[in-house]
Amino acid sequence: MIVQLPLLIIMLLKLIESQKVLEFSSFTDDTFTNFDGWNLIVVQQQGSGIDKPPSLTQSYFGFNSVFWDRSKNIFDQYSSDSVFQGMIRYYNNLKPHKALFVTFSIYILNTQISPTGNCSINLFIDGQRKFQVWPIFSQSQKEIKQNLELTIRHTASSIFIQFSSKAIDTDKVTFGIRDFYLYSIPCPNNCIHCKVTDTQEYECIDWQLSSESLVEIDRNLFNSDGWTIIQASPSIKIHKSTDCSSENINSMQILGYLEMGDQARKTFILEPHYRIKIQYLHIVLQQAFAPSTFWQGQLNGKTEYLIGYTTYDKSPSYCSRLIDRTRGDLISQVEFESFHQDTIFEFSSFPNQSFKGWKTKWGIRNFQVLIKKCHPNCQYSCTGPKESQCQNIKYPKFTLIANNLKLITFSDDEDWQVVSTFQFSQPNECNNQALLGGYNNLQGKHLLQSVYDLKTHIKIGVSFKIYYIDQFNNDILFVSVDGKIVYQYAIPSTVDSRKDMPYCGVYAQIDQVMKISIVSIPHTRSQVIIQIYTNQPDTSTAYWGIREFILTVNGFPYLKNLNDVKFSNNNISPWKIILKNSPIWQCGSKSFIGGSNALDKDSYLLKKFQNLPSHVQIRISFSILIIQTSLRQTQFILTQKINDLQKQDYILIQDRKFCGGTEYTHLFKFDYILDNQDEEIFLLVQIEDMNAGEFWGLRDFSLSYNDVKKP
Repeated sequence: MIVQLPLLIIMLLKLIESQKVLEFSSFTDDTFTNFDGWNLIVVQQQGSGIDKPPSLTQSYFGFNSVFWDRSKNIFDQYSSDSVFQGMIRYYNNLKPHKALFVTFSIYILNTQISPTGNCSINLFIDGQRKFQVWPIFSQSQKEIKQNLELTIRHTASSIFIQFSSKAIDTDKVTFGIRDFYLYSIPCPNNCIHCKVTDTQEYECIDWQLSSESLVEIDRNLFNSDGWTIIQASPSIKIHKSTDCSSENINSMQILGYLEMGDQARKTFILEPHYRIKIQYLHIVLQQAFAPSTFWQGQLNGKTEYLIGYTTYDKSPSYCSRLIDRTRGDLISQVEFESFHQDTIFEFSSFPNQSFKGWKTKWGIRNFQVLIKKCHPNCQYSCTGPKESQCQNIKYPKFTLIANNLKLITFSDDEDWQVVSTFQFSQPNECNNQALLGGYNNLQGKHLLQSVYDLKTHIKIGVSFKIYYIDQFNNDILFVSVDGKIVYQYAIPSTVDSRKDMPYCGVYAQIDQVMKISIVSIPHTRSQVIIQIYTNQPDTSTAYWGIREFILTVNGFPYLKNLNDVKFSNNNISPWKIILKNSPIWQCGSKSFIGGSNALDKDSYLLKKFQNLPSHVQIRISFSILIIQTSLRQTQFILTQKINDLQKQDYILIQDRKFCGGTEYTHLFKFDYILDNQDEEIFLLVQIEDMNAGEFWGLRDFSLSYNDVKKP
């Protein structure tokens, strides 16, 4: 007996066939050897996964590999409770459509001498059962061959197809499929989204894709796309992604796995609009026994919808391992549509309930936000698509002010500074005293930097002794505090030999020694970054170095360093010697600031943004690349200091190779909004808990501001 479930769409078949567009086909040759992107989910694969039934000349995918045989001990662990087996395919690139048309052939064979009993074979689309075969075997009916056609309402850009089967009370049975065709029924021209009833362009042309994330298929390219997991235990913000992979299937990447107490969260920025649609794939692994389980979908903290599953029946597995004998996995294509105007919203999703002992995990992928935009003449907001529906209610709008490191390949560091531990091998003494820098060490290519944490204050001061070694030529010395120059001095090219003498370097050239004091520098930040450098990185032939540094706070001495007569490179902390031009590392075809041998556990990145327009919020986004010469699947801490604010995120490392090659490289994307009114932004980025041989880099940085408070 073959049972076709009620279809959700009413449309004449001939009309559908005349409109259909082929998305993909599989197993169409008489004999084939390729899985065509499909995967088997079986207790133990028997054979190649493709075979010909005894009485047929055509091959079937899964035949003799998806099988049940109660005489074989591999099924003993399942006892009388037969296990779900079958095949799956995930397809991620559907054209805009309002329905799908599916055709395939299925062949079922009972290999008992005296066939009896029955089995159940189901076709699930995005977790919803669309078709079921329930053959009753007998001596006269031991095989079933059927060609089938289905029409299914569907609008999402991806589809999860699953054939799942279970032996009920029969001993030996197998099945396979072939000639699988997936067609889409397209939306009207120029529409990227539509309903099944839309037949003309004007009915759906208003929908526009505003945001898309978690869509990559390649596991090496899939990343968290700015999503944050709010982890319940321990309570941290973490960025991670996971392979959804069973025994012998190719992986499908998801944002997860999330525990039942965790939240998935992301902030979205939209153009002025009056309607919103959210759709994504929601995945539940190892469902627990309960009458039902729900997940909330929230916008700006308000619950807008629930995703519900009945969880008292077992379900097929597609991520969980069959050997673990879980109660199965669940999947759902979530769709939510509503009137909406806010240009900034925070989306979050989390389970409604969880009980002690539950091992259920969950995740999402293919998240899309579509909007219906306001009329082009609407400056602020609207209630509908017409110009007459414009409103004067202002919603936040972000304006881009910095867009750094965005070219695929770049050679300009755009004033991003890699701050790393650097020690010179040459002696660093002058006049029998140790110098930070000095002869053969410090020229125009480097700068000196130190960072100090301070208590509440209104001003600081700095002083130090500096040695100018050998011949300078129009060089200028600069001292900057938090990126702002507070002192500059033109180093004389002609020196009075009556005042100075050759202390070190080339003996025939006169060196200079000066005491520099900057008594009062207005300052209130809780951290100060001091830099000392000269202006000719390429042409300078002279050297310089400092010692006897003093920092004052509110007019009183706060600390001293570099004071020992013979201090060594091991005693210069917190001073660092930095290359002015930051190293640029190549990852495949893409450039990153930092990278191997440049940014490690003792390094950080600095960047200052000045003269920001008046604003109430800033938005920061960037990509971080983790580089490991040997794999260590661990968790790092990404720390960002934005002026006096410190933000920390945890990133979970897996065996990814984003750049290709032999090194393990894992990409993460970050995107967040902060309340901020500062005219200057001083950004410091570093990663903690790294080992030797582990590095990182950054690219795709953007900074934007918003000057409108939420209504």
